[in-house]
Amino acid sequence: MFSKVLIVNRGLIQANCVRAVKELGCQAITVYAPNDKNSSGVRNADEAWELEPKSSGIPYLDIGQIVDLAAKLKVDAVHPGYGFLSQNADFKKRLNEKGIKLISADNLDGYDLANKPQIREFARKMGIPILPGSETCASVESLAEAAKSVGYPLVMKATEGYGGIGIRVIERESELEASYHNVIAQSERFMFNAHQVYLERFFPKARHIEFPVARDKHGNTIVFPERDCTVQRRFQKLITESPSPFLPDSLRSKLKSAVHMLMDQLQVVGFVSVEFLYDGNQAYFIEVNSYMQPSHGVSALLTGVDMLREQISLAAGNPLSYRESDLESDKYVMGVFVSAEDTERNFVPSPGVITRMHLPYGDGVYSLTNVFTNDTVATFYDPIIAMVMVRERTREKALIKMQSALDALHIDGVKTSVPLMRALMRFPEFRRGDFDCQLLTNKETRERIFENVRTPTDSEIAGILAALSLQRDASKQHILDQARSHSRSNIWDMASEWFSRSK
Repeated sequence: MFSKVLIVNRGLIQANCVRAVKELGCQAITVYAPNDKNSSGVRNADEAWELEPKSSGIPYLDIGQIVDLAAKLKVDAVHPGYGFLSQNADFKKRLNEKGIKLISADNLDGYDLANKPQIREFARKMGIPILPGSETCASVESLAEAAKSVGYPLVMKATEGYGGIGIRVIERESELEASYHNVIAQSERFMFNAHQVYLERFFPKARHIEFPVARDKHGNTIVFPERDCTVQRRFQKLITESPSPFLPDSLRSKLKSAVHMLMDQLQVVGFVSVEFLYDGNQAYFIEVNSYMQPSHGVSALLTGVDMLREQISLAAGNPLSYRESDLESDKYVMGVFVSAEDTERNFVPSPGVITRMHLPYGDGVYSLTNVFTNDTVATFYDPIIAMVMVRERTREKALIKMQSALDALHIDGVKTSVPLMRALMRFPEFRRGDFDCQLLTNKETRERIFENVRTPTDSEIAGILAALSLQRDASKQHILDQARSHSRSNIWDMASEWFSRSK
């Protein structure tokens, strides 16, 4: 096992990596940008080193500074978390030159898991269905030619993108050039392979299914129960369900077999996720991610496997601690990411100081966060600030439990996605599973969801304010009548009775 591990990330994954490293008996060292100094990961680490500000604005992408620090501290390994440098080949190469292990998946020489077109082609040759798409393109001209065979609408993706970054949906040819320049600009900012993109046919009516996989150097493989990550915004996952209640057993078995075969052929060592789109008839392979996914906590809660600890152990050369048969579970887990965003303004970031943070807990309810009361939420990074998970026997029971948990979750000082998530738990289409990856993209659907955003607490506050207003002006009785029709609380009837007595 490693002696010292440097964690080069922030937020929830930083805090979880610090925990996992320390539980394995290793020294946990981390880094932080100045605005992250008080985060829980920094506070709980054995050592924390401040990164000097980077002229380009993202110190967590400063390869030179991080590699030099890792060498100076004489660490055995670096955990990149997800995003940032987690799939950066140059970062991995420079660490290897210093004799430092990057904790991410290794695989057969000649294949780069981060190179999505290359792995797509590998899967196609193995007979695994893939979406209609193109090879790597490096100019508007080559894209225009490729788009003719792919067909519109299509999706343009950076070859080494992650977390929804570097992806654009294109409806017609006239959007191609502007989208290309937009994706390239994002690629340069986040240090992907600049100017390298590819195209895929856009399937709007599809579900997102991913299989977490662990494989050791002896060829032992575990394919974990799939995660359904269909509820997204801007291609970033907001709700994760496992196992998927919407995947037929016959297809599940075929996909698991395909994943086993793919991992063996690629000779993967470590943790990866293998991702598919499912349109209700066919599942199409889309990519392999070589880093631990943000939704790993859902799989850990479902199976009892601490996936971060297992990932670190595999990177140290140890065999798997479990067999696939150990993972059988009759439970169901749902996880909801909480972001500091204004969901009614198309998810714009909502920076500020958190004045109150109350997380739900209880039987089968689990909450994770990296921020607390009086902490500042900045605009520079991913706005995810917490995750709430519930475990139950069925999806129906989990929906009830999650609804209760979200009602008990209170974050003041910044706008968050909590009201929208509460509304989703009550939204008929979501409850019966009648939705796809475009659930929150469709404006009309989003407006119908927002109709359920008003909570009983909102109604109580509005009721009291209306009653106070009516005391001063009895001609405004219609305000009370209109407000009552939108409320789930009996506070409006109480206000009417109070108002009548006060006349």
